[in-house]
Amino acid sequence: MKQGIRGQSMLETLLLMPLLVFLLLAIVQLLWLFLTHQMVQSTAVFVTRQASIDGGNMLRHMETIEKRMRALPGKAVHIPLVNRLHPTDEQIIQYGDEIMRQGQRYYRLSTDFTLVRMDNLPADMREHWLRSRIVQYEVVWCQPLKVPVAAPVMAYFLRRTVDDKQQYCNLQAVGREPMKAVTSRGAGP
Repeated sequence: MKQGIRGQSMLETLLLMPLLVFLLLAIVQLLWLFLTHQMVQSTAVFVTRQASIDGGNMLRHMETIEKRMRALPGKAVHIPLVNRLHPTDEQIIQYGDEIMRQGQRYYRLSTDFTLVRMDNLPADMREHWLRSRIVQYEVVWCQPLKVPVAAPVMAYFLRRTVDDKQQYCNLQAVGREPMKAVTSRGAGP
C-alpha cells in the first residue's frame, strides 16, 4: 500500500513539475517587463520635458532615451519609436509662428507672453490655443525576452498580434531573440 502511494505522488510531481517551472520562469519574465515598463514610463516623461524645451529635436530624444534606459539589464540594440501625439501638425501650423531659416519654413509654438497672445485671440479660440501648448509624446521600447522556456511561448503569441507597436518590435527582432513592445506616454506644458 505504501509503495503505491509513493509512486502516485512521484508521478503527480513529475507531471506538475514542468508546469511549475514554466510558471516560475514566466513570472521572472513578467517582473523583468514590469521593470522595463517603469523605466520607459520615466523616460517618456523626460522626453516630453525635453521636447517642451527644445521643440522636439529627434536626436535629443534618442540621446535622452539612451541615457535613461542605460541601467536596464538585458537590453538589445534597436531604434526606439518616439511619436508626438499632441499637438498635431495642423495645430502647430494654425497656432504657431512662422520662422524662415536657411531658406526653409518652420513653425514654432511660442510660449512667451502667454497672456498678451491670448488677449489678441478671439474668445472662442483661446482654449484651443492653450490646449495646443500641451505636449504629449509616446515612447515605444522593444525589450528582448530572455528568460528560457517563457520567452518562446510569449513570442509565439506576440508574433500573431495586430498591434502596430508590437509589429514594429517584431521587425526589429528578426534574426534575434523575440522582443516585447513596452509603451508609455508623457504629457506636459
